[in-house]
Amino acid sequence: MRDFAQPRVLSLAVVAALVSSLLCYPRLAAWPKREDAVWYLEVAIFGCTAVLWGFVFAWHSIYTERPAVTLRLSPKWVTTATAAGCVIATLTYLIIDPTMRQLVPEDYPANFQDWLGRLLFGLGLTQLFLLFAPFDWLMRLCKRPGIATTGTIIFGIAVLAMKIHSEKATLAPLMISALVLGRIISGYLAIQLYLRGGLLLTCWFTIVVETRHLLSFK
Repeated sequence: MRDFAQPRVLSLAVVAALVSSLLCYPRLAAWPKREDAVWYLEVAIFGCTAVLWGFVFAWHSIYTERPAVTLRLSPKWVTTATAAGCVIATLTYLIIDPTMRQLVPEDYPANFQDWLGRLLFGLGLTQLFLLFAPFDWLMRLCKRPGIATTGTIIFGIAVLAMKIHSEKATLAPLMISALVLGRIISGYLAIQLYLRGGLLLTCWFTIVVETRHLLSFK
């Protein structure tokens, strides 16, 4: 915890949490069933993400020996992230989206503005919660990338299982298997990109995957 309490780490975590809160605002403001005020949700997100970003900035560089944020991305890894994102986007669009869009249409963007809000929310909070923070926390505990990768993927599958359980629609076993397999593959790829290009490369991979929804808008 000594690394977590360093002034530099705390400063970076606060700034990153502020960015996360701003990115989440469009989605929260457009939330149709929101019961709490936007300012309250923004404060809650700021507080939670400040802690999660603390995990990233305190432990990522120390235990992976790689920077969490780098502006000098290797063209090789940018190309790899783009190609991998296109493959995942295509497979998801053809295999998973047609069925899931009918069963849970509320999980899919209705227009470009909705898509942009969901994308920014994912970049500001979802990736941090499902990928960056748990991976770096596990690296702090076990100091082995393989174990941290496996644990992060298992955590993502657990969150997916809770989401599937909460859905009103009943999913076929084959579709559940496809969702789990997709979460495993995309999670593994995202972590590898995170290790080699940091936050920005992983975010680019996510953006590429999410652009598949633009094909559904008229």
